[in-house]
Amino acid sequence: MLQQEEKKEDDFSEDKGLQFIKSFLLNNLQLSGLYCFGIHHKNKMYSNSLSEEVKARQHTHYYLLVFSIDSKENAVADLSDIIKKKSKGQYTVTLLIHKATAVRQLTPERSYFFYQVMTKGLNLYEHERVPPCISFDETPERNVAYIKSYWRNRNRVSEVFLESQGMVDGIDTEPIQEAMMQIAMENTALALIDTFLGYRPVHFHLGYLFDLCNLFCTLPRDIFPRNTEEEIKLFEIAVKAY
Repeated sequence: MLQQEEKKEDDFSEDKGLQFIKSFLLNNLQLSGLYCFGIHHKNKMYSNSLSEEVKARQHTHYYLLVFSIDSKENAVADLSDIIKKKSKGQYTVTLLIHKATAVRQLTPERSYFFYQVMTKGLNLYEHERVPPCISFDETPERNVAYIKSYWRNRNRVSEVFLESQGMVDGIDTEPIQEAMMQIAMENTALALIDTFLGYRPVHFHLGYLFDLCNLFCTLPRDIFPRNTEEEIKLFEIAVKAY
């Protein structure tokens, strides 16, 4: 059973988990800035039917915006996996890694999310000599027409792949159908993330996108629960890279 607890505003501080993760990222990336914009607490129950043993374990998931001076290939997946292993599953992260120079060039519509995180999130670190230095002349606002257009486009892509996968015939076509369904789910998730957060990810693993969706809705958890070890394994199989 999984219970998700809301983080009280006065508890949104640099806790032990954030200290651990910040230290790790500082040792493995050239950071310009680091901000936390979401924390999910879960109590996971692990049971052994043979010994009738039941264990409860606290798990915390952090959402972090990372401004990096350097760039590393596959950094999001690799760093997230290492943090999970080093903490023995106690801490997991969703990392949004960007270069500040790229964000400075964004339109107000695209910079909205970064403004919200940098002004309302928890500032964990800013480099003394090379901070992000992203100036906002005014408060960025969303463009409703752009939101609707992106929503329609992404959902149309999802519809096409869902319709097409049912038309695939032949022997050993399951991998093709699975890949098409994953692309459909990916585009649906991208539409939701853009609509509710104003953010367009640069990392597209389905589990990663579902974690971002968990910030504003329970849909991914309802359809693909990850409450037990068995459910986690089944989910990992379902969202394996294609």
